[in-house]
Amino acid sequence: MIKYIIASKLRLVIFLICILLFILPFFWLKPGEMDIGGDSNGLYFYDPISNLKAFAIYSVVPSGTGLVSHNQYFLPFLLFVAFLKSIFNSPTVLISIFNGLKLGGSFIFMFLIIREFFRKEKEGEMTLAKSTAAIIGALFYTFSPAVLDNMVYALVTHSQVFLNPMMFYFALRYLITRSLKYVWLGLLITFIFSTNFSLQAPPPLFAFYPLAIFFLLAYNFLVLQKPIPWKGIIVGILFFLGLHAFHLFPVASIVFDKGSDFNTRIF
Repeated sequence: MIKYIIASKLRLVIFLICILLFILPFFWLKPGEMDIGGDSNGLYFYDPISNLKAFAIYSVVPSGTGLVSHNQYFLPFLLFVAFLKSIFNSPTVLISIFNGLKLGGSFIFMFLIIREFFRKEKEGEMTLAKSTAAIIGALFYTFSPAVLDNMVYALVTHSQVFLNPMMFYFALRYLITRSLKYVWLGLLITFIFSTNFSLQAPPPLFAFYPLAIFFLLAYNFLVLQKPIPWKGIIVGILFFLGLHAFHLFPVASIVFDKGSDFNTRIF
């Protein structure tokens, strides 16, 4: 009975922290105010439909050697923003929602990851000490410079601060449960936030996922002591390539071109 009460109070604390972190960015901007900037300027929050109409899917950069710019990766995200804009109308609210996702999402998924690792100990029960450690670890990540310092630049790719832990958690849960629902949910998220899963993304995309995959496979083999679920992994990769073919395939031919920007970003 006591353990149940403690667990209930801990869930309430975690829920409250997550909610507080999510609503915190709503106090950063005044009504009607926008923080625009970064590589994508942020004006799509103001009028995503007009932005879509004027959006250059395929263009030539007018400076330097005239590199070809493939921007198809931005379309799903713009459509998602347009959908939210039809509901909330205010660009200020939209910006606050995405900033709230960065803070609240960073916390909750880091907490869930740490909790999963604690559960695989010999005594898998979540004690007060373990839960406290998970909360502190999640808060440490959420308030780290990687999350907070880049908020001021309003970069689309900054969503990696909550997407990376989210994808890591889904992959970890799949390895533990072998449930494909985590694969399908992860694929849906990658499609909506395709701006963070393109070859145009900054190097952190390629710095994080190879190491994360290596760690998860080692964890699966050494800790879980389970065979690698190749079938689910292959299915996930094929569906990922299918969902993102519209922006990955157009630039795939120049990835290994040593003179291309994509080659520099990846390698």
